[in-house]
Amino acid sequence: MHPKDRLLDRVRELAYELAKRPPMVLRYTRQLFTHELKRAFLDRMGQGIGLETYAQREFFPFGGGMEPLDRAWDDKPWSQSR
Repeated sequence: MHPKDRLLDRVRELAYELAKRPPMVLRYTRQLFTHELKRAFLDRMGQGIGLETYAQREFFPFGGGMEPLDRAWDDKPWSQSR
């Protein structure tokens, strides 16, 4: 832990140290730290797209005699009072 007033100085020190490293080391280090994040994102992307599609279908139904919206989705009475 670093005090707030020293934090930016420490970040700069680390950045200078990283800048001294060979590009391949930086690339592989970045891959090491981001691999699991990317995997988690991709594992859930299908579910997220499915939920988003379901929400859109609920909010913007079509067929069945439905008329298009007569105002923007965020205008009253669709939105809550601000």
